[in-house]
Amino acid sequence: MNFYKCIIAYDGTEYSGWQMQAQEKTIEHTLITSFERTFHQPVRLWGASRTDAGVHAFGQVVKCQTTLDLDGDRLCYAWNRKLPCDIRIRSIERIAPVFDPRSNVHYKTYHYYIFETPPSPFMHRYGWFSGYHFDKEYLKKIVQLFVGTHDFRSFCTGDHYAGGTIRNIDAIWLDELPDIGAVRITFVAERFMRYMIRRLVGAAMAVAGKKFSLENLVTIFHKKDPAHHLPAAPACGLFLHEIIYRS
Repeated sequence: MNFYKCIIAYDGTEYSGWQMQAQEKTIEHTLITSFERTFHQPVRLWGASRTDAGVHAFGQVVKCQTTLDLDGDRLCYAWNRKLPCDIRIRSIERIAPVFDPRSNVHYKTYHYYIFETPPSPFMHRYGWFSGYHFDKEYLKKIVQLFVGTHDFRSFCTGDHYAGGTIRNIDAIWLDELPDIGAVRITFVAERFMRYMIRRLVGAAMAVAGKKFSLENLVTIFHKKDPAHHLPAAPACGLFLHEIIYRS
């Protein structure tokens, strides 16, 4: 058996997320079926992050298990030829069987894009245009509330968190992108929970746009209850940018 590490980029607009689902079009299913059509052999995949429906990736990390024995570049070239244009394998390298893309993560970097003005028709799939004015300088300050180790129960979805809802966010910062009329919020942490980034962005934007008060946000944060009225940002603005592993 042979094992490979794949770095994969995709536009998640037309997919129901990464993970295989019955009767749904997913990134994982598309990769597996394209591999089997190309090489006429089965394959197993393990993704580092189970991105949700509509979320994009530039640096998704995937472990591939197959009986096929090919050089990584040749495997990458042949596999890419059978993939749709909204999925692209950026690189493939041979790895040891013990590598687990979900373990030994040093940090993950996510980007969230927010348009300040109505976006170009060629860009609208890749960011959120809220339709209301927001204070960028205030937004920079608001997101700093989330940096550090906190209980993020108020900003995740579902009840199945066996390891708890405490997470450490190493850094959050905001960059202005005048060429596309947008701002980009970068989140860096070892682990995130489902919908966590989108709920943090939606909450911060609601305050920066004067829809809710900062005091309201702080109260909700400390209450540790996800049943509140702060919005979640849409999936289209979220990108898994990079995953770095410990040596």
